[in-house]
Amino acid sequence: TTGTGAAVSLDWADNTEVDLAGYRVYRSAAAGGPFSPASPVVTLNSDYVAVVVNQPNYYVVSAGDASGNESTFAGPIKFVAPILLVNGYFVKGDYGYVDAYRSALQQLGYAFAEWSVLAQGPVSAGMLDDYHDGLVIWSIGYFHPQFPDQFNAAQQIVLAGYLANGGNLMLSGAYSAFYLDETPLFTDYLHVQHVAYNVDLPQLIGVPGTFGEGLTLNMHFLGYLSEVDPVAPAAAAWTFDSASGNGQVLSSGAGITFVDANYKVVYLAFPFADIDV
Repeated sequence: TTGTGAAVSLDWADNTEVDLAGYRVYRSAAAGGPFSPASPVVTLNSDYVAVVVNQPNYYVVSAGDASGNESTFAGPIKFVAPILLVNGYFVKGDYGYVDAYRSALQQLGYAFAEWSVLAQGPVSAGMLDDYHDGLVIWSIGYFHPQFPDQFNAAQQIVLAGYLANGGNLMLSGAYSAFYLDETPLFTDYLHVQHVAYNVDLPQLIGVPGTFGEGLTLNMHFLGYLSEVDPVAPAAAAWTFDSASGNGQVLSSGAGITFVDANYKVVYLAFPFADIDV
């Protein structure tokens, strides 16, 4: 089983019975089923490419003969999309902050699963175990103090554990640096310190020698931009252009930071949706 782009490719050993009519592939979100046909088509090939829906998928395959008899299922085989997109915004379950992520992932052809903290509950450590070789994108959205469970200490501990075990995280959110400054997650894993919010500077310049080099980001909403200071091993990937607006850089000017250690983090001190594309 391999995942490529927004599809999963399945392969199995040939059935050698002379009256073989074909194979049927089934899919479920749970290992024990129930399983539904992944496609109404019976295939004669011993491989199958299935479009991945936004959840973990368990696949089984059966063989059918010319008389209409169908074998028991072979499998299941589990496939998890390599990216988990978490909507952590609590106000009315607003998906606006994750729409930009979703659109970008779809345009790039990446398979991903989605989870809404408000609608589906907290993200568990067991859930993140499936993404140690992939990526967790966590959109805090607008960090709202009226909703203390939006990104509470328990969720921060789960993310810290994921990173401690070698995970890969992209985290973004308005006012997240202000409200989460000096928390263990930010101090010990993101390695950033809050400097200022509402930075009135609409451009960020990629830092030479990083993955941001040569790329300027234009922002369409200035109210949610924050400046942070990276602390080693974190470093700045994009910094605010002090000549681009009415605001001023107060310290390092960092707006996007990263950590590349035994785990990897990219932190946006504002919503990803604020970037003009």
